[in-house]
Amino acid sequence: MIRELAFEVFTTLNYKCYIASNSLEAIRLFKAHASEINLVLLDIVMPEVGGIEAARKIQSIKNDIPIAFMSGYESGMFSSKHKAPENMEVIEKHFSIDVMSAVIRSLLDLADKGAS
Repeated sequence: MIRELAFEVFTTLNYKCYIASNSLEAIRLFKAHASEINLVLLDIVMPEVGGIEAARKIQSIKNDIPIAFMSGYESGMFSSKHKAPENMEVIEKHFSIDVMSAVIRSLLDLADKGAS
C-alpha cells in the first residue's frame, strides 16, 4: 500500500517513477533504466534481498545514485544487518508526505550539486 501511495504522490509531483514489488525486480528495473533514474527509494526490509543489499547492488551499477530508505525501525534500533550506509537517508515510518518529499528533494538537490 505504501509503494502505491509513494508512486501516486511522486507522479503527482511530476517525478517519473518506476515501481517494483521486490528488491530483485527493483535491481532489474534499475539496470534497464539506470540512465533515466536519479534516485532510488527502497524499504529496509524487502522480499527476496534486503533493501541495504539491493542498494549496494544498485550502487555497483551507478555508484553516485542517491538512495533513500523507508523503515519501520526507529533510527536507533538498526542492527548491523540493517544499518544504512552514511551516504543514504532513512525516512522512518510513519512519515508524512511532506517529510518524504522533502528528503527526496534534498537528495536530488545534493546530487545535482555534486554533478556540477
